[in-house]
Amino acid sequence: MRYESLRDLDDADLDLRVWCYGCARHIDVWSGYWADWERKGWSTRLEDLPPRFRCTRNRHDGIDHAILLLPTKRPPPKSWEQEVAGFFHSSRRERKKAR
Repeated sequence: MRYESLRDLDDADLDLRVWCYGCARHIDVWSGYWADWERKGWSTRLEDLPPRFRCTRNRHDGIDHAILLLPTKRPPPKSWEQEVAGFFHSSRRERKKAR
């Protein structure tokens, strides 16, 4: 199936992977943002999205690096125990840095 918009990806329970050719890094973008983008008047069509994304590592070098947009699976939801453990360990890490 060919996906044409962020809404199509969201309906298929997929997210958007944005791949930078300049530094070979990627970021996964939640496809559920389509509603926010439509409220702002932005296009959610996949062919219109590349100018909206810039690599944070390469954006100041003056070169327009090409990106690749790929559908990707959503990560499984975290359990309540995993959320609490993540909060606890991140808080502990911050307290250790403050010492």
